[in-house]
Amino acid sequence: MAEAGKRPFWMHQVVEYILGGALVASGMQSVTPLVPAVLGGLIMLNAALTKGALGAFRAYDRRLHRTLDIGIIMLSLVAVGQ
Repeated sequence: MAEAGKRPFWMHQVVEYILGGALVASGMQSVTPLVPAVLGGLIMLNAALTKGALGAFRAYDRRLHRTLDIGIIMLSLVAVGQ
């Protein structure tokens, strides 16, 4: 059961799948699809590889997932600034 004020991790994964899918879809409609499609794919891949209720492959734990989340966020900020 989740602690008070914390959402279960599967909700985090659902949001990542939705956000990643939206970025891939927007990339498919863009003149320059590479950046949003790659970022969306990275977000979904991170969710799929994490050990969690909705992880497809469950290759690594939530601690590494959190670190990769930060890296993907930083990469996204760099991509926005390009």
